[in-house]
Amino acid sequence: MAGSATGVVRLAETRCWELLRTHRHLLGRVGFVEGNRAAIRPVNYRLHHRGLVFRTAVGSTLAGLPDGTAVTFQVDDVDAHWREGWSVIAEGTVEVPGEELRAELEQLGLEPWAPGEHHEYRRVRIDDVSGRRID
Repeated sequence: MAGSATGVVRLAETRCWELLRTHRHLLGRVGFVEGNRAAIRPVNYRLHHRGLVFRTAVGSTLAGLPDGTAVTFQVDDVDAHWREGWSVIAEGTVEVPGEELRAELEQLGLEPWAPGEHHEYRRVRIDDVSGRRID
């Protein structure tokens, strides 16, 4: 029989960064405003200093986000049987990398799961990170 949740616990900032770094799939969601609506896109990511990096296709919505665009990033993990899990939310701004930073990001070994060409890199400079755990 599944367990029952005992409470919601706020995660320390260091634990949030650890979960972002060690998440088993390195798969999360980028949230942003598109026109006058909220939009969310799944991305594979890697951490890079105090930011995160994802790749996207030329001409995609994510590739069209200009430098300085405010975004929210979420990653989580759950165990439905035990009704346990955690969620980390990072808030920051998009950075469109120049040639020097792009060369550095290419060394991260980031390979998107989605099929197709993903030649555009975007880095999110994280300003705030928070998380919760249910157990």
